Amino acid sequence: MSYDYLKVRLALRGLFDGAVNAISADITMPKDIPYSKTGKTLIIAAGKGAAAMTHAACKNICGDVSGIAVTRYGHGIKYGIIPSSIEVIEARHPVPDAAGEQAALKALKIAKN
Repeated sequence: MSYDYLKVRLALRGLFDGAVNAISADITMPKDIPYSKTGKTLIIAAGKGAAAMTHAACKNICGDVSGIAVTRYGHGIKYGIIPSSIEVIEARHPVPDAAGEQAALKALKIAKN
């Protein structure tokens, strides 16, 4: 490989990494999420970024919080800081599996209550 190729590759990788970091949940989640200071705040999150968004939201919410975060397999493991009152469920994506179906039913039940 030539020096110019490596230089371009590093520059492109830097741009890619910068773009990914710029849209991380810690940066894009609003810091002033409305939450109940006297009651319970309910979080229902779904998608590949559900655990990351839930983690970012919980850092900015004081008080009682509960809910569910449904994410793709392998996307919930590194977000162990999420309170135990929020269930993190990993399921298949984009074609749902039984875990995804059960998670959807749980989310509906939580929303109805």
